Amino acid sequence: MDALQALAQRCFAARANRDPDQTASLHTDQTTFCTHLGMAAVAGRTAVRDASLQTYAALAGGLR
Repeated sequence: MDALQALAQRCFAARANRDPDQTASLHTDQTTFCTHLGMAAVAGRTAVRDASLQTYAALAGGLR
């Protein structure tokens, strides 16, 4: 498995697990993140975690 495939698997796992900490770990403090759910784009790892928390909580079934 190459590095891109490994990164994609980590990304899919973070989303499948609805884990905001795992999602944030895939980003840097220089990242810009958009959820595509009507939220404004956010910048930085902490903001990614917070946006992920809100997004996962809003999804059917909420956080896992």
